[in-house]
Amino acid sequence: MSESKRGESKTVFWEIVPGEVCNLKCKNCYAANNVRPDTRILNWEKLKKLLDKIIELKVKKIDLLGGEPLLHPCLEKTIKYFSNRVPDGFCGIVTNGTLITKEKAKKIKNSGVSQITVSLDGTTPMINDMSRGKGSFKQAIKGIHNAIDAGIPITISYTINQFNLENTCDIIPFTQNIGVKAAAVQITDRWGRAIKSMEGTKFNRIKGLDAVCNMYHSFFIMYTDIATRNMFKNFLNLFYNANLIIKDERCEGGLHSFLISSGGDLYPCASYAYYHDGKQRNNGVSLVSESLTTIKKVMRQYKRFNTTMRDTANKKFTTCRNCSYNNFCAPCPLENPSGGVPECEWVRKQTRFLMNKIKKSTLKLLIQPTEKNGNLTFTVPTQKQPIHVPMGEKEFRKLIEASTVSQMIKNVCRDKKESYEKAAYEVIKFLCKLRSHYIIRIRNF
Repeated sequence: MSESKRGESKTVFWEIVPGEVCNLKCKNCYAANNVRPDTRILNWEKLKKLLDKIIELKVKKIDLLGGEPLLHPCLEKTIKYFSNRVPDGFCGIVTNGTLITKEKAKKIKNSGVSQITVSLDGTTPMINDMSRGKGSFKQAIKGIHNAIDAGIPITISYTINQFNLENTCDIIPFTQNIGVKAAAVQITDRWGRAIKSMEGTKFNRIKGLDAVCNMYHSFFIMYTDIATRNMFKNFLNLFYNANLIIKDERCEGGLHSFLISSGGDLYPCASYAYYHDGKQRNNGVSLVSESLTTIKKVMRQYKRFNTTMRDTANKKFTTCRNCSYNNFCAPCPLENPSGGVPECEWVRKQTRFLMNKIKKSTLKLLIQPTEKNGNLTFTVPTQKQPIHVPMGEKEFRKLIEASTVSQMIKNVCRDKKESYEKAAYEVIKFLCKLRSHYIIRIRNF
């Protein structure tokens, strides 16, 4: 979306109930342990005032969060009011899924909800329930099926943590098997209960990145959103044929996206509002009691805050200074220490490691191609459509029968008169794509 169009509409992440208002006690909940100090819950009269104002402010997308948003008595009424007033808008719910009965699913569907995102921490009761509580997996799966039966689009939100590292590789086939067509994957941050829960564990973000790589052990067709830096997404695209979209990942808080607390206060984001221990970092502006004039004035301050954050990121992080993603990707200056960005430094190191490992490898052809009109076709187990390669069989076999991948790269340099670096990137990306469809085996990868 262009900047001009994005400037016309806004997104709000609305914690419609406090973090402690939930029927589960997940060990890694980011909103629990009073990390969200606003304990107010708005009645319908105040909710309507808030809705009228955010609609006037051109909010087109709402994600309703908690705690557990299904515990708010005016949830369906809130969704219906917004969807009627903003027919081209989006209103989604992020829930643990355990309270979605058949009757509740029908009510939510009739309210005009756009999507429900259900949080899971594992693909089996044993793994999921270690974090989210006994019986939560079974109830969440029931809720997912009830929502699907009611005609509500579902996304699975999977958070990688200390309990499910080895299970992450199963999340995509699991999601497909239960009839869900999208997954969002993120790595646990030390907020809320996670601060205590992760004490003494060896879990860190790098282990989470490794788990994401294992998730892409073979090609799959399903929309996935991975909450990481763009450098890592490109890494996954190169070595694992992930087909992730590289988009602008810079701070949106105060510019296009905002946080609303359960009591109706507006902030640019959670990091602006709170420290990790729940202490108030900055005050917000009330969408219930303040005038539109005052709210717009404060939002101009939030826009300046956003500019400061973007400018600070370019100066604060040494990793970012010479990065090709510098202009559309930056860590949050409030959440990360100065200097190198560990995630991206790991990606750089791992890229060099895998490049060198693959270059020393030999290849084994697992699926024989058929040739037609000078192009090769491979029937693969990963998708219904065959894979087409724009080269003849003689050229293809000459390419893959080189003594090593390094020799193959040298042959491409000679034949196409390309630099070694460019040829290496193109050859390895091509080979990794074939590998993801089980067409070849790269012996050292």
